[in-house]
Amino acid sequence: MEKKGSRVFVNVPDDDSVVNVIDRKTGELTKWGLNGLKANYPMALDEDNHRLFVVTRRPPFVVVLDTDSGKEVARVPVGGSCDDVYFDAERKRIYALGGEGFVSVVQQNDPDHYALSANIPTTVGVRTGIFFGTSLYVGVPAAGLEPAQVWNFAVPE
Repeated sequence: MEKKGSRVFVNVPDDDSVVNVIDRKTGELTKWGLNGLKANYPMALDEDNHRLFVVTRRPPFVVVLDTDSGKEVARVPVGGSCDDVYFDAERKRIYALGGEGFVSVVQQNDPDHYALSANIPTTVGVRTGIFFGTSLYVGVPAAGLEPAQVWNFAVPE
């Protein structure tokens, strides 16, 4: 949801993988396609640069959309089975938590150019977390004799 604007962005993976854009003032609904990518679940917003980050599972990509036009600006491959994504506005980074065992870090070089900077190993099943300040906290499911845990990844400057 935009804080400075009136739009809400909603992932609708069952509707042939689209993003619905709803204007809270007018009620107008617009649908943006994802050019063949499927299973879009987490999203993050860079409202200042008019960019929406949508993570897909088939195949696994961060897709960058221009929020003024709905057009794709970039796509970057990331770890698969992602459920959470966060945009670190201060460091211009996207953190995609992939259930296949990686946190993918995508660097925003400018609003139109992005690059995968790291796939940080976690463990299979790590899909959810929260980004706060300079830490990325991820939930690690129980496995064997190991109980469920919360891991803290400090974010380097």
